[in-house]
Formats: sequence, structure tokens, C-alpha cells
Amino acid sequence: MSGAGGIPWREPPFSALCLLRWGAGATASGWLQSPNRLITAGHVIADIGPNPVAIFSAFGPLQPQASHNIHYMRTPLRPPQGSADDFGVIEVSGVPPSSFFLRMVVPSRVWRGPVFLLAFDSDGQPQFNSGSVAQYSDVRFLHTCDAWPGYSGGAIIVRAPQIGTAAIGIHTDLGRPYTELVNDPGGLLAPPGPQYQVATSLSIPVQQLLMGANA
Repeated sequence: MSGAGGIPWREPPFSALCLLRWGAGATASGWLQSPNRLITAGHVIADIGPNPVAIFSAFGPLQPQASHNIHYMRTPLRPPQGSADDFGVIEVSGVPPSSFFLRMVVPSRVWRGPVFLLAFDSDGQPQFNSGSVAQYSDVRFLHTCDAWPGYSGGAIIVRAPQIGTAAIGIHTDLGRPYTELVNDPGGLLAPPGPQYQVATSLSIPVQQLLMGANA
């Protein structure tokens, strides 16, 4: 299956991407980290709440088993100093073995290179947009990939010979103006510019929480 722009959804790394639908047409994105673990934004899980959620991979529907809303924040973009950002896990079953699973790597090691946002738009079309990281902290980072409603929970990925294809972050929020980010206590100081997208950093503490969610 191909999405917008001819994205080969059934091929790596695109087959890690999943579409979430619930309620009256609400959508979000997530991605497979393992055969039973789907990573998404914590606020997506909060928005789903008690509603039934349908999850679709490139090869068909998946069965949600449990949700772990580990942490999420809302605007304004100023959580307490040093706090974790916006991330969660949905346990799933029925994942075909031919699916691709995104490995997580710490973004501080690779953030100066190009990055890509893998997500679904609100029309249910897979998107793969390129950009760069504007600024990084252990809590989150700013990126310049185009993003629209429905992209929340998508994967920020890197592709490099030394690490292959791996996720360094979870897309969590649409563009924030530079003036709103200047005094952010989370450690970010954006270069002057019109706006930046926001992602949770897959730092070691965040990875440990995500991996331990269904331990």
C-alpha cells in the first residue's frame, strides 16, 4: 500500500507506522517498537481516554491490550524543570512478523544530522517529511519537519550507516513561535525563526520508562 507521495507503507521503515482512530473521527499516529509495543504521545492516550480505539498497521488492524500513559503535558510548553515530556505505550497484539520495528537511540548522539518525521495526517495518509533538529535537551527537542494535525505520536527518525534506521523522538506538538520558547525552563533556546515543531527526546530515562511499561 502506498500513501501520499507514493510512500511504500508495507516496506521498512514505513511499516512501523500505525494509524489510531477513535471517537468521532479523531486520529493520531504511533509506531511499533516491538511485536507488542506501540509508542505514541502521552496526550494521545489521554485524548483517547475510555473510548475504544482502532489501530491499523500497513498489514491490517491490530488489537490494543492495554495503555500506559506514562507522562504527558499540555500547553503552555513549560513543564517543571527536568520533568519528562509527552510519551506513552499501547500494548498490542496481532502484529505481523513482516512489520518493521523501530529501534530507539539517544538523540544527543545524532541530532545534528537530517531527521525525518514518519506520521499519519488527519486524512489517514502516511507522510514522511524531512527536516533538522533546531535545538535539543534531555527533555525534548525542536525540529523543522512539516507537521499537521494527526501527526502527534509519529516517530522522528534518523538514517545513518552506523546506526541504520532508528527513532530519536516522538512528535508531540505543532509549531511554537520563537518568542514562546526563549525562556523555556526545559533547557531549549531556539535559534530565531518563525516556528518549530516539538518532540519528546528518547533519552535513556524515557527509553527505560517506555521499555518497562509492560514488564
